[in-house]
Amino acid sequence: MEWMAKMLIASPKFNFPNEILLVLAMLSVPNCLLRHRGEAQKAAEEARARFGHIDGDHITLLN
Repeated sequence: MEWMAKMLIASPKFNFPNEILLVLAMLSVPNCLLRHRGEAQKAAEEARARFGHIDGDHITLLN
């Protein structure tokens, strides 16, 4: 995780600290795009549909 801290500290030099913070936040949580099976599948698909985006998983994660 040291590389995450280095990225965050260096980001103001390149004028995009908010974007780096957003990417690091998405990388630091468990994968929320896993497909569930069985009883949880319907609820998981409904939840994903609320946040899903036509442009792909990156925007879905951002949502």
